[in-house]
Amino acid sequence: MDFKNITKIIDLMTRKNLASFEIEDAGLKLKIVRSAPAEVLYGGPQGAPMSVAVPLSGPSATPVVVAPAEPSVYLKSPTVGTFYSAISAQSEPYVKVGSRVSSKSVVCILEAMKVMNEIPAEMDAEILEIMVQNGAPVEYGQPLFRVKKH
Repeated sequence: MDFKNITKIIDLMTRKNLASFEIEDAGLKLKIVRSAPAEVLYGGPQGAPMSVAVPLSGPSATPVVVAPAEPSVYLKSPTVGTFYSAISAQSEPYVKVGSRVSSKSVVCILEAMKVMNEIPAEMDAEILEIMVQNGAPVEYGQPLFRVKKH
C-alpha cells in the first residue's frame, strides 16, 4: 500500500465522516483514527509500530514519521460482542490506564448473545491505553487495550 492509496482512504473517511478505518493485508496492518490531526498506525512484519501524522484537510503534506513513545502490543478481542469495562455500571472498572495485570487478570467483559465472557490479559503487562468505550460493540481481532509487556 502506497501513500497515494492511504490519501484516498483519508479522503473517503472525510467525505463519509468516518471516525476510524482498519485493514490488514499481506503482513501490513493499517489503522487510521480520525482526529485533529489523524494518526496512521501501522506495523509491518519486521518492525515495531510507527506513527505517521497525516493532515485530513488542506493541502497535502509529507507525513512525519515519529517513533512510538514506548514499545507496546495490543490485547485484541477474541470474539465479537459488546465491551464492558466493569461487572456493572456501579462497579469500578477492571483496569485503568497504568494498571498492572497478570496473565490471569480479567481486563473486561465481552457480552455475546446474552453471555458475559470475562476476558483475561493472557500476559503480564501494564495498561497504556484503553481503546474501546464502555458499551461499544467490538469485532473479532479488534484492539481493546494497548499494553507494555513485563
